[in-house]
Amino acid sequence: MKNIGFFLSAQNVDKKYSGPALALVTLCVKQGYGFVYGGSEVGLMKQAAREVKKLNGRIVGVSCP
Repeated sequence: MKNIGFFLSAQNVDKKYSGPALALVTLCVKQGYGFVYGGSEVGLMKQAAREVKKLNGRIVGVSCP
């Protein structure tokens, strides 16, 4: 199983930043990589997780108490 860790913003960011980030996430998922991220339900992290889910990719959310 191949995974890539993504370090993304927990805030909403301008599309000039989110567009390329989501394109990279999409490319990685289509190449068979799992998506490992901070597990947040906000901002760019949430957008990326939704994109992975839409593509039926694997998602691992990591969170610290």
